[in-house]
Amino acid sequence: AAAAHARGRFLLFLNNDTVVMPNWLTALMEAAKTYPDAAILGSKLLYPDGTIQDAGAALFENATAFILGRGRPRHEPQFCFDREVDYVTGASALISRAFWDEVGGFDERYAPAYCEDPDIAMAARAHGCCVIFVAGSEVVHFEHSSYGAQLETTWKIYQTVNTEKLLEKWSKEFAEGHLPVPT
Repeated sequence: AAAAHARGRFLLFLNNDTVVMPNWLTALMEAAKTYPDAAILGSKLLYPDGTIQDAGAALFENATAFILGRGRPRHEPQFCFDREVDYVTGASALISRAFWDEVGGFDERYAPAYCEDPDIAMAARAHGCCVIFVAGSEVVHFEHSSYGAQLETTWKIYQTVNTEKLLEKWSKEFAEGHLPVPT
């Protein structure tokens, strides 16, 4: 809802359960200049202990995700450079305002949470844009704390139901452009 009132070339989405690291926003804005075809740029998310929580993600043909870097050291070389990914987690994401307006923002079918970020990333690629993980933008994310006193299973329910919605919406793209789940 706030995006409707925002002004500027970019919209910044930042969860309320995050703590930004020095130069987090500068790195995102510099990346926006470096990658003009990017509709979405996302931060490296860290656990409070400093290990990687999320360095971008890959999506499989069944719409499930593999989170890159999870549990690995923060400065491990393969997670210290920018790269194109299937999606970045919306806990810290910079989205082009022109792209946002073109696609109508987050799809409300995923409310209140989960799968809005891979969905908008799928829309970015469908519109000829890319999604970039920005290694120099780091944010500590207290994963799932936005739910407060709600049961821990709440987020798992949203995740399961909304993954099914994501697969239904983008079934052709998943079947044609994504790898099967490894066995």
